[in-house]
Amino acid sequence: MAAKFLCCLPLRLGVLVIAFIQFLITGATAAAVWWSLLDANNEPQLTQKLKTGIILIGVVYTVSAL
Repeated sequence: MAAKFLCCLPLRLGVLVIAFIQFLITGATAAAVWWSLLDANNEPQLTQKLKTGIILIGVVYTVSAL
């Protein structure tokens, strides 16, 4: 008897589905982070520490999506 994922899907298909969903979510989050950085680039209240934090978060989510 083969291993099942969520009682109906084969295990390998379940792993692929979860990986694809994670790819979509992290890719969308990375795009949103980079878009917000570009959109708020000219804001006067955006400090250098905040920009560095946003860039770090963007790099982490971009690498995670890849």
